[in-house]
Amino acid sequence: MFKQLKDLLPREINKQGYAKEFAALGVINEYKKWCIENFGEDGLKELKARYYKNKALYIDAANAMWAQQLSMRQSNCEEYINKNIGKPLVKKVLITIVNNADQSA
Repeated sequence: MFKQLKDLLPREINKQGYAKEFAALGVINEYKKWCIENFGEDGLKELKARYYKNKALYIDAANAMWAQQLSMRQSNCEEYINKNIGKPLVKKVLITIVNNADQSA
């Protein structure tokens, strides 16, 4: 009897060690959706997801104004991501202010 691909794929992903990478991609994609809903395309350009590690999402803000805007909605962002993924993968959003020259690197 054949097994369905949907049943094999999660097992193979975990076996090969890709589960963390897929989780990080999911978190960052959900963050982008949330960012567009809350700040529009401009916000997505100014609040870039750097990486996800140890249940923390690291965001680079273009300036203090954008960092403050995200900071005020931080818990909403965490809830949105966790709800849409279906697991509590994000415990905190960490914001770093970088200047635009640093972001393009």
